[in-house]
Amino acid sequence: MYSLTCNHSFDPPRLYVGDNEVLDISLETGEMRILTAVSSQCYSPVNETAGVTTSVSNSLKVTQLLISTSRNEFTAIGCNTLALLRSRSYYTGCITSCHYSDGRAKKRVWRYSPCSYAFVAQKDWYDFEREDLVRNNSFARKFGNRTLTEVPLVLDWAIRADGHCPPSTNKDGALEEPTASACVSTNSHCVNASHGFGYLCYCSKGYIGNPYVTGGCTNINECELRKSDPTRYEKQYPCGSGSTCYDTPGDYKCKCNFGRRGDGKGDTGCQLIFPRYAIAVVATFVVSVLACFVIAELKKHVHAGEYNHVHGDVKSGNILLDNDLTPKVSDFGSSKLVSIASMYSKWCVSGDMSYIDPVYIKSGRFTEKSDVYSFGVVLLELITRKTAKYGDNSLPLDFVKCCKEEGNGRKLYDRDIMKSDDRQSHCHMECLDRIGKLAVRCLKEDVEERPTMAEVVEELKEVKSKACGDKSTLMKKADC
Repeated sequence: MYSLTCNHSFDPPRLYVGDNEVLDISLETGEMRILTAVSSQCYSPVNETAGVTTSVSNSLKVTQLLISTSRNEFTAIGCNTLALLRSRSYYTGCITSCHYSDGRAKKRVWRYSPCSYAFVAQKDWYDFEREDLVRNNSFARKFGNRTLTEVPLVLDWAIRADGHCPPSTNKDGALEEPTASACVSTNSHCVNASHGFGYLCYCSKGYIGNPYVTGGCTNINECELRKSDPTRYEKQYPCGSGSTCYDTPGDYKCKCNFGRRGDGKGDTGCQLIFPRYAIAVVATFVVSVLACFVIAELKKHVHAGEYNHVHGDVKSGNILLDNDLTPKVSDFGSSKLVSIASMYSKWCVSGDMSYIDPVYIKSGRFTEKSDVYSFGVVLLELITRKTAKYGDNSLPLDFVKCCKEEGNGRKLYDRDIMKSDDRQSHCHMECLDRIGKLAVRCLKEDVEERPTMAEVVEELKEVKSKACGDKSTLMKKADC
């Protein structure tokens, strides 16, 4: 065991382990850097034939801490110097010598280099220079003299009282990270020390902090890091183009943007589902829904002749997608001829109230323009990725209000649909605005101001052509 003490006689206070000042402690690497004294021997002449030798040796007395064998090096400085490093089990050392081209006698070396030094210090901390041997430019002068010159030493520490870290266990076919008594934080595990016995504690992948205290390991928000410093973190936490980063406990996801599928973290990334442009996907989808809606009604009512029909329950929940993502309109249980529906002043429509025409609620009369209103709500859901009723809010009311105040509904558009890294982003925004304005027309309180379903189809076809740059017919009736 070892203890750390804070010496308040300094300002600011200094941390000590034993008699040595602590520079820093690393939880990640299990290292502690301390300052340790330098061993030295200096010769001071009394006269031409005699002098006094002053020696200072250094011993490190800190138990449970090991001198790092990979992060330190033993250095000796001086002319004709023998420096020894001793432990309980071995001796090692360094010998230096100086060659004098001018033929000076070795016994006169003290006049040129009177001091020798030896120390174990952090690798790459010290670079030898010839001036370090010279009396007036010695090693001591170079690095100052706080009592006696001190150098940084790297020690390896570990939790040694509890022995070793247990092996990983298999639970339900998955390996569980081992833990030990010192790893008190959740989302932490232990690893055996690489130097000596004992173990270290680490936060689990996706977490950072101090595993030795309760609640010390906290989630890393990779997405926020990517935003704060893209140059540093976008390579560390990759998220492919066409995807959006979402933080999760201990990890993150790269969710494919609208119109794409796959895994943004994977090698293949997010691939386009439909045509190249995401906005074209929206227009193509809604036109397909409308076309299938009209064709399915005609097929169902083959004897209807020139009469129009009303569906009675148009909503996103009744628009289904098959394996090829082709939309199908379902639930024609409320469908009736307009001429028949108009005969009943109180025709009961059992649809979702979030999509029901307010005019029908007030008057009880359901018309083909009532289906137009409902489809206007579906259009808003497509371009905002919000449900007709989200939280305590009404999507139709919020969107109409936004258009009145801002001139468009861009504040409510789906962020993923709006993302575009190509040159046609301005064109796509115009298409979104046109779909939004069309939806607002469908929601008009005055039924006469609403477009017909056929007019809605034509408007969306134009939007699709603008987005795709394709003037050809969008689809054939057989596609439905």
